[in-house]
Amino acid sequence: MKLGVVVMVLAAVSPAVADSTTDVQNAVQVTLKSFGEPSARGMTATGKVMVDYKELEPTEGKEFGPLLLNDVEGAAKITLGAMTIVVEGSGKTAWFHAPATLNKTALRINGIAVNDGGWKIARIAYASVMPDKELLSHADGAGRPSGEAPQRSGDDAIAKTVATWFDGGFAKGASKSAKLVANGTAPSEFRTGSVAALKLAQAWDKLPLRLFARSIEATAFGKMAFVRVVAVLPKANPNSEHPVIGVEISLAAIVVNEDGVWKWQSLNWAPR
Repeated sequence: MKLGVVVMVLAAVSPAVADSTTDVQNAVQVTLKSFGEPSARGMTATGKVMVDYKELEPTEGKEFGPLLLNDVEGAAKITLGAMTIVVEGSGKTAWFHAPATLNKTALRINGIAVNDGGWKIARIAYASVMPDKELLSHADGAGRPSGEAPQRSGDDAIAKTVATWFDGGFAKGASKSAKLVANGTAPSEFRTGSVAALKLAQAWDKLPLRLFARSIEATAFGKMAFVRVVAVLPKANPNSEHPVIGVEISLAAIVVNEDGVWKWQSLNWAPR
């Protein structure tokens, strides 16, 4: 598995931190390779690639959950594209974000690794892609925005901050870092670098019908945190019982603490 790497270190570069990026890269590769083994598939294929997020705890080894593959008989072939790795200055936490393919199907992968006697994956999210037209074709009355505040769990302060993004604040919630990564649900929506990623965030802020968060779960790992959001992408449905309907989508966000304020550096949207 060949892997290109874009590295951002939140401190002066030292040999130890530089080595950490390689270790994080290896941890991600080992994790993804485990999904390619027939014994790790878990469930019979349904013809669809997985769309839900899978989370890993640092101490849980291979508790990966089921992986749905197109090829029941053969092992999955997972290929990573250029990966961005950001190592926090203490060398204890890092995040990663990359495009990937699973048996020729496009995926987006991001997550957090922790240095706990060696680098281990603490959280990882996998997202499939879907053209906007196809995604919105799944909108229905059950998915319409409720108008209620999102349910929050985990670190409440972080969850509250993330909730503000859904009031036209995705661009405002971005980190000052030059290394930002953001992807939407569409195949063409993958941006790296602060300028490109911010343009994508600004587009989300300007949607005719704003995204709506249903639930927000935040888990802190030192000065980084992994946030999982279940949200609704609304769709106008005029001349009907429900003038606004919607489709659920998921967000895996990685935020960092900048002078006491949690800001995003990685956003990974997925169809549900």
